[in-house]
Order: sequence, then structure tokens, then C-alpha cells
Amino acid sequence: MKIHIVIGYPASGKSTFVARHMTSHDLIYDYDLLTSSLDGSMLNVLNTNDVEANNRLIHEHNIDVNDYVQLIYEMILRKIKSEQTFNNVWLIMTKPDERLLTLLSSYDVDWLMLDTTKDECVNRLRKQHRDTTQLIKTMNDVDRLIDELDLNVKRIKTN
Repeated sequence: MKIHIVIGYPASGKSTFVARHMTSHDLIYDYDLLTSSLDGSMLNVLNTNDVEANNRLIHEHNIDVNDYVQLIYEMILRKIKSEQTFNNVWLIMTKPDERLLTLLSSYDVDWLMLDTTKDECVNRLRKQHRDTTQLIKTMNDVDRLIDELDLNVKRIKTN
């Protein structure tokens, strides 16, 4: 079983990348999609063909749901430690989670980041009518954490 941790800037294409590379017997944790499912916004996405509105809905979170998403994440991490049945496990998140360095140290883990530039991500976010002020700070946090944690991140070409 291969574990892939896909990190990167908001709107860099993390979920799209995983959707293109997953197999029929993979486990996928995607914070945004799980949150959208738990707060009901995914129901709106399923009922409209408006791509821009759907992107906005998937990323506008009810903060009260976060505790539940974190509990599910913790349970997945505990279960992964004893799991061997999936082809791949994909953990999709914006920022690297330091806990993963020790929790999954005995596994074959790939840290992946798409090479989408900050400028391209900001353009995508603006097209989705999302507020970029806080998200630019998040992008800087991603870079800082990669450096601080000294992660061996494999950069994935997007073009």
C-alpha cells in the first residue's frame, strides 16, 4: 500500500490530480470534499452545473463542522497504521501536517506538491470569486512549513 500526501496551494489542482491518478481500490481523504459533504453544501453542488459556483461552495466551510472533519481524519490516520488492503491512500490537504512525519514513518510515503505557481492559483481563486487575502497568507504558510519540516516533497508538473 502506497501513501500519497498531496499538499499545496489553494486552487493548485490537488483534488483533480488525485482524481486522475486514483485506482478503483484507493482510500481518499479530502478535507474540502468531506467538509462540503458534512455541512450539506455538497448537495447544492450535486444539483447545479455552475462550475464557478460549485468551486465556491466546496471551499466555503461551516467552521462548526471542522471538529467532525478532524475526528474523521484522526480515525483514518489510526486505521491506516493497521491497514494493508488499499492500493493507495491519498491524503489531500493544503498545509503539511507535522504529525504525519512520525505517524507514518514506517510506511512508503510520497509527499507530493503540484508545481502550480502562486500567481496561477490566485488567478483561479479570483475567477471563483474567492477572497484571496487570507489564502495568499496560507500559500506562504505552505512554503514555510515545507522548509521548517524539511520535507522531501516531489514537485509534480501540471502543464
